[in-house]
Amino acid sequence: MSSSELSDALNPYIAQARARAAYHQHAGTNQERPAVQEVTSTSYVPHRSELEYAMCEQPPPQAQRPPKPKVDGTQVVQQLFRALAATREAHETERKRRAQWEQDVEAKHAQRHAELEAQISDMKQEIASLHDIVSRLLPSQECVASTPRSNASPMLAAPAPHPIFDTNDPGTQYQVISETNRPLSESGQVAQQSGFSSTTMRASTSFPVASSSTSAYGRKRQTPASSGDEGQESGDSDHSKTATGERPAKRANKHDKRCFTIQHAMRKHIYHTMQVEPDDDLPPSHLEGLPISDEEPVRFVWEKTLKQSQHNTHMKNRVIVDLQTHRRLYPHVSDDDFVKKTLGPTFDQAYTTMRQKFKIQNDASVAAAQKAREEHKVMRSRRNGRKRFKLSNRIDTRKNLEAFAHATFDGALQMECMSSEESEDDQSQNGISPPKPKVLVVRGIPWRSTRLLRFYGVLDEDDRLDKQLKPKRNTRKDRNEGPPKVGFRMPPKGVASWMVSRRWLRDMQLSHPDLLELLKDIVVDPPGFDWNRFDALGYESEDELDASRGRAYDMGFTTDYLYLRIDEIHHGFTQLLSHMYSVEEVPRSKSEEVSFSRRAREFVELHDQVETSVNLLNSLETFLSTFQTDLSAVSGQISDLQDRSKDIESRLKSRRKIEKPLSNLLTDLTIPPPLATVILDTRVDESWIPAIENFEHRLDVLRARTRVKAARDLGEVAEGLRIAAATKLRVLFMALLQPIRTSMTTNMQVIQTSVFLKYRPLYGFLHRQAPSVAQEIQKAYLSAARTYYETGFRRYMRSLGWIKARNTEKADTIVNATATTDSSSEIDFARLEYARIEGPSVTLTYMADDKAYKEPVEALLRSALLVLMDNGTAEYAFVTAFFAPEPGPSRTSMSKESSKTLFAQSLSSHEQVADDTASTPASEDGLTPKARQRSDSIYSTSGSKSLANLTKESQSSLNTLWKQIMDPALEHTQNFVKASLEPLPSVIPLLTMIRLTEEVMVEIQKRDCPPLETFVFGLRLQMWPLFQKMMTEQVDALKKLAEGASAGYFRRAVETTDVLVSTICKRYTSLFLSFVILTEQSEETMIFSNLIRLRQELTKLVETHTDKISDSRKKAKTRSILYEELLQGFSRGFRPAPAHPKAQTEIAYWKEKEEQARKNMGATQSTGSRR
Repeated sequence: MSSSELSDALNPYIAQARARAAYHQHAGTNQERPAVQEVTSTSYVPHRSELEYAMCEQPPPQAQRPPKPKVDGTQVVQQLFRALAATREAHETERKRRAQWEQDVEAKHAQRHAELEAQISDMKQEIASLHDIVSRLLPSQECVASTPRSNASPMLAAPAPHPIFDTNDPGTQYQVISETNRPLSESGQVAQQSGFSSTTMRASTSFPVASSSTSAYGRKRQTPASSGDEGQESGDSDHSKTATGERPAKRANKHDKRCFTIQHAMRKHIYHTMQVEPDDDLPPSHLEGLPISDEEPVRFVWEKTLKQSQHNTHMKNRVIVDLQTHRRLYPHVSDDDFVKKTLGPTFDQAYTTMRQKFKIQNDASVAAAQKAREEHKVMRSRRNGRKRFKLSNRIDTRKNLEAFAHATFDGALQMECMSSEESEDDQSQNGISPPKPKVLVVRGIPWRSTRLLRFYGVLDEDDRLDKQLKPKRNTRKDRNEGPPKVGFRMPPKGVASWMVSRRWLRDMQLSHPDLLELLKDIVVDPPGFDWNRFDALGYESEDELDASRGRAYDMGFTTDYLYLRIDEIHHGFTQLLSHMYSVEEVPRSKSEEVSFSRRAREFVELHDQVETSVNLLNSLETFLSTFQTDLSAVSGQISDLQDRSKDIESRLKSRRKIEKPLSNLLTDLTIPPPLATVILDTRVDESWIPAIENFEHRLDVLRARTRVKAARDLGEVAEGLRIAAATKLRVLFMALLQPIRTSMTTNMQVIQTSVFLKYRPLYGFLHRQAPSVAQEIQKAYLSAARTYYETGFRRYMRSLGWIKARNTEKADTIVNATATTDSSSEIDFARLEYARIEGPSVTLTYMADDKAYKEPVEALLRSALLVLMDNGTAEYAFVTAFFAPEPGPSRTSMSKESSKTLFAQSLSSHEQVADDTASTPASEDGLTPKARQRSDSIYSTSGSKSLANLTKESQSSLNTLWKQIMDPALEHTQNFVKASLEPLPSVIPLLTMIRLTEEVMVEIQKRDCPPLETFVFGLRLQMWPLFQKMMTEQVDALKKLAEGASAGYFRRAVETTDVLVSTICKRYTSLFLSFVILTEQSEETMIFSNLIRLRQELTKLVETHTDKISDSRKKAKTRSILYEELLQGFSRGFRPAPAHPKAQTEIAYWKEKEEQARKNMGATQSTGSRR
């Protein structure tokens, strides 16, 4: 129902406007009448509260004390404003000065940073030039080092290299030679650079070799050797034999399912007791506390462990006992394993595995994690396999090289010393083309020295040459050199000192000072090996400069490193010169002298080149010393600038941290002059909503900061503004209630949705800051609204009572002899429509003035209930939205939207429906009732959401407020319902009224109005006993008629005609169809049990009536005609009526009766013809 329909229903003067003039006479001059009438100051004298007296009047001074000077509020506010303006100006000046200072500091810092960048750029250029000089010197060194051994004299003893650490002299400064982090390519190139052929190192000498099984995964059980290998069998006897001295049994192939271990037997037996195959999914988890008999399969509570669940412990004992009982099923398992001490831990291990399997089969994430874990294991196993294969090849190759037979090389052949070979799968983008060949990336270990890499290169090259002479079995995958392993990795125990890179040792000491102490327990140097006489692997740092050339700048190209390189190159040149000059001392033959004389020129040129190189190196050393001094000075300046920059940045951060809290404090401890002007000098309108929210926020802040003196000083001004605001808001709300008090033509819903809810934040301010004023406004609204609804419903219910008095409908039974026409046997679908909310329009108040206007009783009840429903639910929605307590305004949001309630947002779309034109008495649209539509109802669909946020106490108080407002309306509605049921209407209108109450109750539930729902439910409970009484009268009347048709000893037979019985059948058909149309449920005992009773009595009446006919054929024919009339009535009535399951049952019943009558008629006819 629209708002115009509600106001017209409650407007007693709307008929006068209709009778005054026709629509065509005043349609042109019709003007819209505002919903809220403007109230002048002379027509209403507001109540003067104690707040107004406290604000406007000054108490008289006492006579005993001298009068104090009166404080002028305007002067106080002006002084406060001046102080605030001065404070703000000083704050702004300080902010500008601080900003200028920050800009100057940042400019100086940027200039220093640019100068530093220029110095660093110059240093990089100088380092690049030094790098080019060193790179030009290296080729000459390589040329000298590559002199053929056949033309050289025996190699002289080279000076011993510096040890990595010395335990006897802890204070010695060690000179550590940097070594490359990038592993050398493990190919034949290193072997070729070593200066001798790998074939010269072959020998058959035996020496101890590290086993290939010695690795990080050495715990893995070794596969027992064949029976023919006696040596291997004797060596592994401790691991391969059982306690009985026999070798453990082994499966013949993968199809052998026998159990050889107690673990396998335990898992198999658990699956057996659960009656589940090992490959199937595990059964669901058992419910804790639910007993299981011994005949049932074993079930576990998979969510709990054995200690957490008593049921799991019981199942464990049951499985162990059953396994010991059926130990004959596992003959290959040792009998010693079937003791309880062994079976307990074995079961725990198997149960843990099965719990993990249950988690995998029920949780996709766990399954994915398990799959990733398995793939990682496979990848790790595959990489370890490559390492083992590489280690095995190198061990086999070393056995054939006599030069590496010494024990100092044993530590290099360990699993931890091998580089990692990781695979990269290069798949195509579309996923259709086959993948490219797999390429392995070799990632070296950073701690390995250059000598160790050369050692591996010699072994790999010899192995490659050896395999070239053998037939190829498969293609070797390509290997690319990748970056070294990331992270800190210690060498394995047993390595020698020559295997550890000196540069790695120096770099790691910066982050791990205790590295030397750790290496003392790891490094083992076997005695008896002299590196001065073994130059097959070259010097320790022979090619380290080339390997680290690409990383010189990244790692810090220091002068210490260059000094070490200069010493090394100088030492090489010195050794070369001594070797050249020693040639002259060796006695030579004449052919050798001739050969030397021919090459004398070459030697002189070589000598000149060496001297030039030495001079260049000396100049380079001088330049680097100067460069080191400059670099130290620049480093000191950089450190100074960094310290100053950090100091400035810390001070800037501290200032910024203080700036925001200080700004917030100054903002909170002030009341802006525009805000005070709005409260003191302006009328209350929409602009007050954000102003009041801002003011309330400042009040809360002042109350929270009572320790601050400025807040205490400003408290008196804030209190005065609060009293002034409360006084003005009280006057506003009292004026808004005047239209409701003075006129019944006021549209209540328009005032509520368009005016009151708009000022809801202002009432919230009063509720929190001035509770007494808010309580006064609430009581005033209660009085005005109660009077409004009491007057409107009293007049409306009185009008409905006048209309009801014009229609005196008498309740007749189905056998009433006065109504023998066919009108009583027809279904009145128009009256049945009154059982629904959607349908005809409601009756308006002015319609009662028409003496000829009539409406059935169910239509009048529908109008009363719908008007009550719309007014009651709209009022409840307004009360819960306007008077519900809400928290104060948010500190971060002071906008107008923050004060809107859910109710205001949901009702804003209906403002265009409840407009002023619809509520104007002279409007033609307001005089013409429209069809009822459920979508026209004014109620909040979000009302349940707002009620859900209220506490029980708040909701109870709101329900009490609504009841106090709507009590007169509920009382008048209750009186009208009682009047409608006296006298009782017919059974069909009564059922229509019951269905109407049910529809209204469902709609009230949707609108979430519990008090009104309780009231309508009580009306429904009053009507059902009356309906049962009416149905009993119908059955009794039909029963008396049926019993009176048959004569007895003490009563006479009542004459029943075919017309009377036929009319009763038609009335029964109409009654049944009406009940079916009004009933949506397939089974409703109250309705269909009475219909079954009525059908039984009707059947008895038909049989009693036809039994008076002596002719059997005519009796059967009469029954057939009556039954056929019933069936035709049902078929005609069900076309417009909806389908119902009980309708088919009813038709089947009467069809069966009609067929039986036809059979009797046929049998009688055949008997007569035979006679």
